[in-house]
Order: sequence, then structure tokens, then C-alpha cells
Amino acid sequence: ERPAPVSKLLPMFSVMFGVFLCVLAEVWQPQWLRSLCADPTYFLFPGQFAPMQLKTYGAILVLVGIIDLQVARNFLSRPWLVARSRLSFPLYLIHWPILFGPAAALFLLLNGIVGIELARLCAIVVGICLAFVCSMFFLGVDRRALELSRELRKRMSEAPHETPHERTPRVDRVVPAE
Repeated sequence: ERPAPVSKLLPMFSVMFGVFLCVLAEVWQPQWLRSLCADPTYFLFPGQFAPMQLKTYGAILVLVGIIDLQVARNFLSRPWLVARSRLSFPLYLIHWPILFGPAAALFLLLNGIVGIELARLCAIVVGICLAFVCSMFFLGVDRRALELSRELRKRMSEAPHETPHERTPRVDRVVPAE
């Protein structure tokens, strides 16, 4: 039996090593990364500390591996996953205002009544549910905005464009004096 080609092994290795780095970040970080994150240079990922930086590198490796791994692309292309992925942008836009608005207010309200642990759990659950419900309402707005954008792009591409070289010089008529 022939060994797997390198083109298939490299993406799998990238995904596995990326997951390993993300898990390892919780317990150990290399000294060079700790010193890089402690150094006041802001050219790479400013403001991050070593565990977060290591997780960033791991996530990059996982994404690069998934992009090149056909099995992962086939799995992520399943219709039920594609249908759920349409919520990602509305959820991305909605979740922070919900968590720092109604969910935080609920936490502050319940904190004095039921205690901090139960108040935190209730605020998290209500915040997540409210974010999903609000993103479902926003999904229609997002869909309509995409339709309008496509229509505008189509109209702009059909409109005749005039470049400076195509312009004909304007010749004013000179009426001879009599």
C-alpha cells in the first residue's frame, strides 16, 4: 500500500498541530513568546499576552489546514451547516449589544436576589437565547441588504461608463460677425 501523499498529510498535520497549540496554551507558553508579548513592540498582535498569542497561532494553523483539507470542506459544505452559517453575520453584529445591554442588566437585577453564581448563569443563558432570537429578526434585514447590494452592482455594471479618453472635445460654435 502506498503512503498518503504529502498534499493530504500537510493539511491534517496543520489541523492537529493547531489544535495541540490551542490546548497547550492553557498550561505552557515558550519563553520566546512570553518575552515577545511582554516587549512593548506593537507590530504583531498588540496587547495580547502569551496564551492568547499561542491560541492565535494555533487557530491560524487550523484554518489553513481546513481550507486545504477536502474532507473538512465536504463536511462544512453540508446543507444543514450552510443553512446555520447564514446566522453567523447577524449573530456577530448582535451579540455584544445584547450581552452588554439586557444580559448585563438582568445580571445586576438578579445578583442581589439569587446570588452571583445563579445570576451569572441566568444572564448568560438569557443573553445567548436573546442574541439568537434577535439575529433571526436581523436575518431578514441582512438578506434584503444583500439583495439591494446585488441590484445596485448589477445596475452599475450595466450603465455606460465614459473614460476621459473616450470623451469628445466640446466645440463651441463660433458665429462669424456680420
